[in-house]
Amino acid sequence: MRKPSRKLTKAELKHKARLEFDKQIRAKYGSITEWKQKEFFSMRTLKSRGWNKQLMDKHLGERDETTSGAFRACDLWLKKRVLAAEKLPEVKASIKATNKRAEQLAEADMEARAKVKAEVAKWPIKLISKAEALRRLKPSKRTKREKDFYSYQEIINAAKAEMEPLVLAQPKYHRLFRGYLRDRIQEMIGY
Repeated sequence: MRKPSRKLTKAELKHKARLEFDKQIRAKYGSITEWKQKEFFSMRTLKSRGWNKQLMDKHLGERDETTSGAFRACDLWLKKRVLAAEKLPEVKASIKATNKRAEQLAEADMEARAKVKAEVAKWPIKLISKAEALRRLKPSKRTKREKDFYSYQEIINAAKAEMEPLVLAQPKYHRLFRGYLRDRIQEMIGY
């Protein structure tokens, strides 16, 4: 004798509908991932196209789909909706302004990097000898190759420590100064 079928809950109906939808998508596109790549734009793609958060909220509204990634979920918007919104004059003007600001920021960043690199190139850097670097290493049973690596690291660390007051004397861009300083020291020792 069969048990009487019970009525499905709202969540179970929704889950069943989603499974059916996924089945149709797989039949048409091969996989859910293929479908999402062909039919949707991610937030990252929209930002590269010149969209910003305010513009997305105003003209696109809520996301159409979400994909789950290895680390976090990603919001997706239908390409049709995005392309239709990009034809609006208000959106075109805003995207153009956003792209112009991005270009100005990139130019300013390149100028700042060039100034920092030029400043670091002027600094008088004194390097310790390789023999001194080896002497400073703690005795261990390392191979010659490992000793070479650690001696170079000791030379770099000693030069960086000596130049740290110059780095800290700069009003900003400490990370850039440290990076270009490290690059210059490595170039000097042929590392």
